[in-house]
Amino acid sequence: KTVSKVSKTSFKWTPEALIQSWHGKLSETYDVLSIIGEGRSGAVFVVQHKRNGKSYACKFLKKSDHDAKVLKTEIQTLRRLDHPNIVRLYETHEDGDSLFLLMELCSGGDLLDNISEAGNISEATARVFAQQMLSALAYCHACGVAHRDVKPENFLLETEGSDCLVVKLADFGIATSIRPEHLSSTSRSTSTARNTLDDAAFGSLPYMAPETFTAKWRRLDADSPANMVQLCAADLWSCGVCLYAMMGGRLPFGESPERICSGEPPDFSGPLWDNVSEEAIDLIQKLVNPNVRERWTAQQALAHEWLHTSPRGQSSPDGLRTPDGLAENIREFALVVLRSMRHWRHMPKLRRIAIAAMAKRLEAQHDAQRVAESAYALFSGTSDTLRCEQLVQVLNGALCESTSPMQVREPSMGARFSLPSATAPTPASLSSASPASQDAGRLQGGSITGLHVRQRVRKALRRLTATSPRSDFDLNTGTSGNATTIEELRHLVAALDGMKNGTVDYTLFVASMLSPDVSFSDQQISEVFSLFDTKKRGYISPGDLQAAVRSGDADLRHYTAMITEFDHNGDGVLDEAEFCAMVHGTIPGDAEGAS
Repeated sequence: KTVSKVSKTSFKWTPEALIQSWHGKLSETYDVLSIIGEGRSGAVFVVQHKRNGKSYACKFLKKSDHDAKVLKTEIQTLRRLDHPNIVRLYETHEDGDSLFLLMELCSGGDLLDNISEAGNISEATARVFAQQMLSALAYCHACGVAHRDVKPENFLLETEGSDCLVVKLADFGIATSIRPEHLSSTSRSTSTARNTLDDAAFGSLPYMAPETFTAKWRRLDADSPANMVQLCAADLWSCGVCLYAMMGGRLPFGESPERICSGEPPDFSGPLWDNVSEEAIDLIQKLVNPNVRERWTAQQALAHEWLHTSPRGQSSPDGLRTPDGLAENIREFALVVLRSMRHWRHMPKLRRIAIAAMAKRLEAQHDAQRVAESAYALFSGTSDTLRCEQLVQVLNGALCESTSPMQVREPSMGARFSLPSATAPTPASLSSASPASQDAGRLQGGSITGLHVRQRVRKALRRLTATSPRSDFDLNTGTSGNATTIEELRHLVAALDGMKNGTVDYTLFVASMLSPDVSFSDQQISEVFSLFDTKKRGYISPGDLQAAVRSGDADLRHYTAMITEFDHNGDGVLDEAEFCAMVHGTIPGDAEGAS
């Protein structure tokens, strides 16, 4: 009884706790396969885990080149960012001379490479990229984080192939920790011109806002709210330059500080711009505005009409514009989320934590990842974050739009499924169009058809629904079947708010989409087990769990209770076999905890 009572006590935790820091040689765990590139803040390699064969990107930072205090602060910032369009940090490794950041490997190259290869990017594709870029920046700025080096090189395509339309923002502000004597540019497009600038300035010359060339800018302290507004505004100028470069195939101001600071608008003349809509040009002008106070924020830009209407004369790559089926489609998506949240809420806490750790490293093509990314974009709309009450209201509205006010019908697996791009594009579904769609091409020449995308999303949704237990039984929520109440929705959504700050944690949202029947490999489970077995003893003690989760809960009884639920042999710890059984839900007498 004591264990049950304690195990149901609420406590705060966030997925950033799943990012572990190790002291020791990287080579003890990973093999270096190849180099991706080298920038002024460090080199990036592809590394492979020696046991499970998984590949990651690894950024190498030489300690002597960086201010230790500033670098530590910036890495802490990276740890807490959790968004579908931001490259994920998994682990940090540190030895006497170097620091290694183990990150998500985006295999599609960067946006600059793609622009260079094609000459320019079609407006339809640029529109999809723009929504993701602005969404990532809006999220960062809401978290009090300015990127400070927004450029095409720092937007990475998630996967290889012309069917990938998912970009992720990388390389956050590490440059600000570089000691002045080590500042030099290795940017492919700015090396000569950049060296003419004062070394105290940060950023890449063609994308720097006019105000960044002033002496006042170099004295800005990011800890000041007023200064943070200016830092974020500079990110939006840079984003506007990126949009211009994508569709125009060239830089709006070249590499000239004089032209950047001239106050003159970009030139939209020429054959490439003849086929670009006025709405797209209008958004660029609102971002590339020399007046900082009038320059649009990321959240304002997300609401711009260009992101919610098809470019003239072009079919949108998302191809998901079906106003006649809008309510039905949202309702089907909402039903999948409702089912997932019900089962997530009633999982024991320790299993949820373990599954969240696996969700953080889930491959891009996984159905749960695909549907969660689409749902997050759909439900967050133009918001900078997905607030819990916002998700509650969207779900309530969607689920109530049926003939019975609080009863939602089962989705027909043969029904046509699509998402309303009027709310937001659906990046996850776009990233996995069928191979046949590759002939259309991602850049300049064409776009992926809506049919391919709809088929992919429909298949992912079918598989998720098929593997998820039917919710036609009572889960002690006071409701049955697909009936729900707004009180239940608030209760369920609260389980996705790890920090109890009213915001949905994206990693928990993805984790909740993982069906209880999903099969995790022994390698996946072993990798997560090692995150908690911090002392490498072959077992997890309550103290190990407390140290790994870092929830701020000092009461060891809570962690003891979580361990005891699955400690089959009664030795007070979890070995890897018990941990594996816990993840699969095969421990006899499996308890249902709630946070």
